[in-house]
Amino acid sequence: MNQSAEFITSLKQKPGTIMLMWTLLLLNIMVIYVLIKGLTMTVAVVFTVLCVIGILMISVLSKRNVSYGQEQIEFQASLNNLMQEIRPLCDEIYERQLNNTVQTLQINSYDEFARGLSWLWEQVDDFYLQVEAEMAKGRTIYQFINSINNTRIRMVQKIQRHQDEIDDVLIEINNSREKYEHYLNKNIEKRIDNFKDSLENEKEFFYEYVYKILSEQIGFNDEDTNVLEYFNINKLGEQFTVVITKSIDNRLTAFQELLVLDMENLSADVVGSMQKYTMQLMNHFREMQDGLGQLMDRYEIDDTLPLLRISEYRDIVSQLYEKTGEILITLAWQDIMIERRWHEVQQNLLVTRDKVMDSIDEKIPAYIEEILNDEIPGFISLERTPEIALFYKAVIDAEVVYEVYEGQKLPDTLTDGVYSLLQFIKPLEILVSKSVRLTEQGNNRRKNLKSELKSGNLQKYFTRVQESIPEQHSRLSEYLQGLFPRYFLSYCSNPYLRLKPESLEQAAWAIFLLLIDNPDEQKEDLPLLVALLLIAHQLRNRHINPLKSTPVELNNPDKLTDMRYICYQAISILINTNIEGITRIGLKSSW
Repeated sequence: MNQSAEFITSLKQKPGTIMLMWTLLLLNIMVIYVLIKGLTMTVAVVFTVLCVIGILMISVLSKRNVSYGQEQIEFQASLNNLMQEIRPLCDEIYERQLNNTVQTLQINSYDEFARGLSWLWEQVDDFYLQVEAEMAKGRTIYQFINSINNTRIRMVQKIQRHQDEIDDVLIEINNSREKYEHYLNKNIEKRIDNFKDSLENEKEFFYEYVYKILSEQIGFNDEDTNVLEYFNINKLGEQFTVVITKSIDNRLTAFQELLVLDMENLSADVVGSMQKYTMQLMNHFREMQDGLGQLMDRYEIDDTLPLLRISEYRDIVSQLYEKTGEILITLAWQDIMIERRWHEVQQNLLVTRDKVMDSIDEKIPAYIEEILNDEIPGFISLERTPEIALFYKAVIDAEVVYEVYEGQKLPDTLTDGVYSLLQFIKPLEILVSKSVRLTEQGNNRRKNLKSELKSGNLQKYFTRVQESIPEQHSRLSEYLQGLFPRYFLSYCSNPYLRLKPESLEQAAWAIFLLLIDNPDEQKEDLPLLVALLLIAHQLRNRHINPLKSTPVELNNPDKLTDMRYICYQAISILINTNIEGITRIGLKSSW
């Protein structure tokens, strides 16, 4: 109850006291005035009138019904009742909108990120299974060893301890896989809880707004008016739906960016864990290798069976030791996931391409062929076999998408230049997969290049690649920075490499082997071909988010022009080249 209400209450309870206080107050004022100015008839009349008016007002006010406080209580109760009727509707809308969004988001996020983690584990799963199987087989050799010799027994026990520790490492690896999957799920749940909490504030802000509006309406309307009928709850629900949906949409981007950041950190942790465990295995293999070698030295020449079994097992352990070193080099989580994500991005590119092709005039492809005949010498004259037809169509599709994007014909479909840029990768990948082959001789040469690479003897060949880029396209050189020797070493160390290139990068390094093997007899444009394929691969990777199926937007329109030049120049070299060497290049021998 406020001060005015208290004053009115006191008037009703003690009106005579208030009247007396008023009369005394005026009397004191009049005495002071008379002492200063003197008493006159006018002064006496004025003070008498004021006294009478005051007494009459006090008398009227004392008879007033003191209901202000009660009105406030009733007003608050009315507001609360109205909010109680509105809140359930808004809460239901809020829960429905939030649950629909969050449930879909949680499932999609977990599925997408869990798939990313599985891609990482696939890189080492086969190797860890091989280690487990070989360790189990290795334990059978000890039954052939003479147990009388104490020195041998101690050597065997030492080797067995390393085997036991390897088994422990494999158990830790399986446990870590479960740990990271659990962490992924918990992390997504935590992010979603934070997401919900941020939306709770929006809901409360809306309720405060509704409360204020209702308060004003109750004040303006008569007591008999039903404010809920005036307010229309259904429209209020629609308004609330718009507010909540907009709030969810505004927060989704930031929420997804946080999830991606978490996944990047988690992926780095997973690969770090793989590297740690693989390094532990490597150390144990090295100790076992040395121990088995010492054990072999303890046997006489006539102990043929044990010596043979130990020698065979030592060779197996040596191979496992080599593989651990190769895996350590090739474990790069971003490279692994980008290759897998590229397959998903291609599905989006196909949808985009189909929309573009469905919207153009039938005469456009014929016009595009004329453009390509100028851009790619020899393209039109290619023999139209079924295999070449696929490549031929991919080139035309890429150019059509490019022309449509440049002409800004379908801005709703081609929302960004990256969809045109990545279209040029497809025909290039088709062509290199058919026209470039690493031979068995080349594969063996690849495996034996690591020592030469580490000594720096191969740098001069890559310098030729860097210097092959024409002056008018010199800005492309930046994409070659940092690739050599690191990525070539990874290529040489890859234990699972196929003879058929699986990417533009692999094709580039396979052709690079030709420059190393017989540099003086190779075509002059081979270094440029290596450069173009490596740059195309880098441009592709920079526009693929390893954790999302949507490509990274183009931040520079020159990149699209560069990719078109790279694609057509590389195609021109490939279709006009026929080489038989440690790497074969040519349509005739490969289609």
